[in-house]
Amino acid sequence: PAAVHFDTGMTRLGFAKHEVGLLAQNNIELVISHLACADTQKSPHNYNQLLEFEEICKIFPAPQKSFCNSYGIWLGREFHYNLARPGIALYGGNPNPAEPNVMNHVVTLSSQIIQINRIMGKRSIGYGATYAAKEGDVIATIPCGYADGLLRTLGNHGKVYIGSNAFDVVGRVSMDLITIKINKLPEYLQKIGTEVQIIGANNTICDIAKAAGTIEYEVITRLGNRFKRVYE
Repeated sequence: PAAVHFDTGMTRLGFAKHEVGLLAQNNIELVISHLACADTQKSPHNYNQLLEFEEICKIFPAPQKSFCNSYGIWLGREFHYNLARPGIALYGGNPNPAEPNVMNHVVTLSSQIIQINRIMGKRSIGYGATYAAKEGDVIATIPCGYADGLLRTLGNHGKVYIGSNAFDVVGRVSMDLITIKINKLPEYLQKIGTEVQIIGANNTICDIAKAAGTIEYEVITRLGNRFKRVYE
């Protein structure tokens, strides 16, 4: 028994409609295609693909059909068929970008402060001196960087959390390190070992993707193997 992928408009993988003659029909039990623009609900491409998929399903009346990804589930029941293939929604990503995220966050990434610099005078932070610290600023160093999968575009744009309070990433993201400004953190927490949440309920993969100018998929798939993983 076979599952067969047909290309209905993604132009990436699958048999084209004109190639259906190459396939025997008696052993195909699952017909699959993939949506290209499901994250844009009003895109006409979605229904154009649906119509082509319907035509293929008439030629191959397999008992099982699968068309929609996470975003496609929210396009409507006509896209559902027998089997949905949710991806990013399983990891807390927003399957309906036009609306508030209905999914719970799944991944939590924590680290800790390993050094604190109390600025005296004027100092620059990180490679390229892209952030100018001021007298009295308190800068904490966190041992995570782009070698761990943190996006470099979070430099001077991203946030992390200590408890329920947000703190800005200042300076560039380095290979193994980031620096954060913790002026407003209570003094008893301004110490080595204080836990810092990089991803969590307050700073979801959606929030990070927006700050980094990318998509949730990239935030998740870049996380490296140097992190200790705990599954619950």
